[in-house]
Amino acid sequence: MHNLNSKINFKERRGNCFSEETRQALVSNKNVILYYYYLKNLYHGNEKSNPCHYLFKDKQEEKFFLNKDEWCALEDYVDIVEKAIKITNNFELPKIVGSLLTQYQKEYKLQEFKEAALQNLGAFFFGPANIFKQISSLNHFFNNTKDMSFVQGRNGKCVIKIKFKENINPVFDFVSEMHIEGIFNSILDLFEVNEGKISTILKEYDLQLLIEEKFKHIKQKCREEEKFFFLDDEIIAEKVILIEEKINKDYFYLGKIRPYNKDGGNWAWRIKKNIYMDNKYLVLKEGELYNAPYFITVISWDKLNYLKSASRILHSKMSRISPLSRGYAKLIQERLAKEQEAVKQRAERQKMEKEFYQLLLKNYIHPNFIKRAKIGLIPFKNISVTNIFLDIHQSTKLRKNIGDEAFRKGKNILLKLIKKCLRDTAGEWGWLNKMMGDGCYIVFGAYNYFKDDQDNRHIETAIDFSLKLINEINRIKNEQANKQIFDNFYIRIGIETGQVEIGEAYEQDIENLEQEIDLGTLRIFDTDGHSINIAKRIEELAKEILIKEGRGGKNGIFLGPAAANFAGSRGNPNYGVKIIDLKKHNIAIRDYLHIDIVGEVVAKNNKYD
Repeated sequence: MHNLNSKINFKERRGNCFSEETRQALVSNKNVILYYYYLKNLYHGNEKSNPCHYLFKDKQEEKFFLNKDEWCALEDYVDIVEKAIKITNNFELPKIVGSLLTQYQKEYKLQEFKEAALQNLGAFFFGPANIFKQISSLNHFFNNTKDMSFVQGRNGKCVIKIKFKENINPVFDFVSEMHIEGIFNSILDLFEVNEGKISTILKEYDLQLLIEEKFKHIKQKCREEEKFFFLDDEIIAEKVILIEEKINKDYFYLGKIRPYNKDGGNWAWRIKKNIYMDNKYLVLKEGELYNAPYFITVISWDKLNYLKSASRILHSKMSRISPLSRGYAKLIQERLAKEQEAVKQRAERQKMEKEFYQLLLKNYIHPNFIKRAKIGLIPFKNISVTNIFLDIHQSTKLRKNIGDEAFRKGKNILLKLIKKCLRDTAGEWGWLNKMMGDGCYIVFGAYNYFKDDQDNRHIETAIDFSLKLINEINRIKNEQANKQIFDNFYIRIGIETGQVEIGEAYEQDIENLEQEIDLGTLRIFDTDGHSINIAKRIEELAKEILIKEGRGGKNGIFLGPAAANFAGSRGNPNYGVKIIDLKKHNIAIRDYLHIDIVGEVVAKNNKYD
């Protein structure tokens, strides 16, 4: 144990940054009693080493603080809690003590909590949310420093708002946050709910004052510079604007954010990385929002586990409860059966979705990438590929002419033809990266990710695919069943080759301009590079080229400079490359004005237009 004989002057350590209103705010002695009996039980049987007497100056003060009907100043309460933390050498002691509240209320006659929480057995039917709805009245049994209110909730989750009273600084009462979290856990314990989760996403603390006053063991100096918050030279937080959300008729800040600007309204510090004290205690958690107008705490629990425990509790008391409560027990049994069936259906649906997405992966991504993804994040690499963008010519007009149903059928047939032609020309390495509106983006050459020596075979493969696809479309045009759909069905294709960056990132690493949304394990596997943009721009330009050359209602395969140069030099027996001078047609590639020459694939043996 630490040397407890030397008294600690907590008041002197805090300095004068806190107001008298803060220091003299009232807290119920019931809170002090919890710490007293926790320490007494912790050291029971050894009266000499029992440290409880170190909490108070003398017997008279001890008698006062152990009177549950009295109230003490917040300053005195914080002193006692900090002494208890030092005695146990446990920074998280307030959370432990708070979570034991419902146990101690039985043993030491703190009946108010139980009476307010469990007015009747109907509370068991409605679950923990029914008690959290009464949190405002429960709170007033224990303190006069803050207000708590129920924002929203149902059986399984609820949201609580905690706002310190005017002129009371939350930093001074920092110990209460963990204490309240423990109390919330004790409410869940009333219902024998396991694995409840409590997280405070918005915090009213002033971040700089909190670090300077409460986290003195963090040795780094903290400072603010414009929209960033530093510990020494490391950025640990950035300013963001809080966005209000409407709940019923009121508006609340619940954690939704957007990037900071000076005139954007209420702002907060968003923590960018976890910060530990003494290399042990997590004191600042990534994603938390500080300097907020109030605290927002989200409490969640497993609804199925709750229904099981409630059913068990009620049945154990069945012989002693009223007919009304027996009715509640029956209703809980019915809800339990319904929830179990819902869980079963969700599991079956998740299994089907998993199988479906596995099938999608096999269809669209090469097995080598799937194997690599199972090991971990696929690192980014620069590799040589050929990009294809494909779109249906005048798709809006075509949809109007043939109708939605026929147009949808045509798109489905086109997708099947694309997949067939990919298999025939590129095998498993034809990567249909994404569908976009009435077109798609396809990558050839992703195999170079796994090669040290890059090759350019993918350029010819991409052109072969394009020719084959147009031939397949022309073939089905001659089938009577497809006459209406494909009579005026043409596609435009833009192709460019070059270096792209290919790899995978977690969604949580990608900043959304409106809000950063934590989607857990979602991973994004994609490509990036100028050759992709050029291929897309050329596909968009194809319509203008065809119109300028008097071929408006025709198919077209157009190549960027790199692809045209390579394909034109190969002397392929199946096709040639026609060079098109964009300046001559008085047209330009958007964002790439320096490119004034493109190529067009001209089939030799098969007519594709």
